[in-house]
Amino acid sequence: MSSSEPIVHFGLGSTDKIDSAVVVWPNLNVCIIPKPKVDTRILLDQDKTIVNRKFTPHIIIGDWATDQSSAIIPGFVHKENEYDDYKDQVLLPYKISCLGPALAVADINGDHLDDFFVGGAEGQSSMLYLQSADGKFTKATTQPWTKHTASDALGALFFDADGDQDPDLYMATGGSEFLAGDPKYQDQLYINDGKGNFTASAGLPSMYSSTKAIAAGDWDKDGDLDLFVGSRNTPKKYPYPDKSFFL
Repeated sequence: MSSSEPIVHFGLGSTDKIDSAVVVWPNLNVCIIPKPKVDTRILLDQDKTIVNRKFTPHIIIGDWATDQSSAIIPGFVHKENEYDDYKDQVLLPYKISCLGPALAVADINGDHLDDFFVGGAEGQSSMLYLQSADGKFTKATTQPWTKHTASDALGALFFDADGDQDPDLYMATGGSEFLAGDPKYQDQLYINDGKGNFTASAGLPSMYSSTKAIAAGDWDKDGDLDLFVGSRNTPKKYPYPDKSFFL
């Protein structure tokens, strides 16, 4: 259950022929298969590969981006809590307790500048930053999520929950440190007053699942936004999923 299928599938649609297939092995040897037949399984053996050439990685260095981390005041440093996933789930291919932090972007105070929310790990508060006209980001004065640090903030979505034309915040919480059904996995909803000040809402049902994915849309076509909240995993029971929800 902890491995991937050893077959690589290329879907060609209506295409009935291709020029070639190129394989780059981990040792950077390159194997070129000219005009391979479609709808055919091809067996490749790295040890029997006739080396066509050695692959040379191309390192692209440009001026398309510059480091502006100093514009975030104070800087945010994600502090992952210590937890040994493999102690309880020996089949794990990688740790699933370190899937944060969440990130969501929106103009939360109506000044036409993007602000952002970044999630914290267990024991660490999430943080909301507001952008100023000079391109700097400063910590918002109100941070109601400081009371909700029992589990990882793995997902975040700004959406208009109450229909007042400003973005509210949904925070999905998860991880694998606690057993399935633990109240520490309860997701959180925060309502925006239109000026960028958020208050915790009691508008969510009890949802004690480890969640991560969130999507908003008017599913029932009644003029307001509904939510799909997707689970990431059943804690301590890899590879089983947990419950997901339509809200």
